[in-house]
Amino acid sequence: MNIAIILARAGSKRIKNKNIKLFFGKPLIYYSIQSAKKSKIFDHIYVSTDSKKIKKIAEKFGVEVNKLRPKKYSSDKASTQSVIRYELNVIKNKFNIKNFNICCIYSTAPLLKAVSLKSAFRLLNRNKDYFIFPAVKFYKSVQRAFVSNNAKVVKFLLPKYRYTNSQMLNDCYYDAGQFYWATSKIWLKKPFLYASKIFEIKSNHAQDLDDM
Repeated sequence: MNIAIILARAGSKRIKNKNIKLFFGKPLIYYSIQSAKKSKIFDHIYVSTDSKKIKKIAEKFGVEVNKLRPKKYSSDKASTQSVIRYELNVIKNKFNIKNFNICCIYSTAPLLKAVSLKSAFRLLNRNKDYFIFPAVKFYKSVQRAFVSNNAKVVKFLLPKYRYTNSQMLNDCYYDAGQFYWATSKIWLKKPFLYASKIFEIKSNHAQDLDDM
């Protein structure tokens, strides 16, 4: 069984009510829901939220919502894994099943592609002991990164790579912040992203939304 859990708590700090801010006429969460539906690989799609308003919107778009998430799992300090573990146990009791596949999807990923969900799922089927998530390759060599203090003095973070030819440096990636596949067993037993394999996506298929 494949289950999608879309995370959508109400307490966004940088952008108030970010999950349901309108983006091209639709709440942001709509795009994550639609991508999950388009993939046609999920037996159930849930939205995990602590908000009655978000619950109403989610159900309007045709997905399920279990009981509202407790405050303990809705604070700034609540980790993704703690929320998934909470929802996972609710689902396990509901369906009386031991192990199934869980895809945690963030509700603020309007560039998420259904094909990415499917491709990552195929990778999961070959790597059941891992978390699978999309990543984007850095355009520049991060090994040459530096910081500058108020006096504008440059300090290289990794000095030994300062003069290394870029062709000799390893490619580096960053988390696209869209979704995470793993079996329920892995979600429950292993630290989040402790053992992971990435699914590379194009840079124009992901974008962090941190300000208006």
